[in-house]
Amino acid sequence: MAVHELVKIEADIGYKLKLLLYSEQQFDYVEIRKLGWEIFYIDDKAIFDEESTHFEEAMRKFGCDSFFVATTLNILSDFSNIKAIKFPSNKYSIEKFQNASEFEMSLNDCLIFSIPTNFAILRTGEVLYTLYAGPSTFTACFK
Repeated sequence: MAVHELVKIEADIGYKLKLLLYSEQQFDYVEIRKLGWEIFYIDDKAIFDEESTHFEEAMRKFGCDSFFVATTLNILSDFSNIKAIKFPSNKYSIEKFQNASEFEMSLNDCLIFSIPTNFAILRTGEVLYTLYAGPSTFTACFK
């Protein structure tokens, strides 16, 4: 059984995702604040070990049974035609999606999100950092 599946994101959700992004590697801080969200970052691109455990815990708090990953370029260039990879919300899947060689698209600059959009994680192609955005109950899981 596949651990992931390729899905098309509905245009209204795609529009909301586009609003969250200022660029391929940066959140739109004005939009994030409008949602009452905060941003937390870790100084690494990888979401393994402790970070993946925290992510699983955060998704559980929000009742997310799956998460989605889409390239930021796809979101910014055509929000009405976003292709995303859907994964089950567990530590194994969180760590597995980072093995980009298995997937139909490069996940170097990508946005990780839930439907409905309760949080967003911006994983940049740079190895320098990963940005977590969401309500304080979400970002608190990573601090």
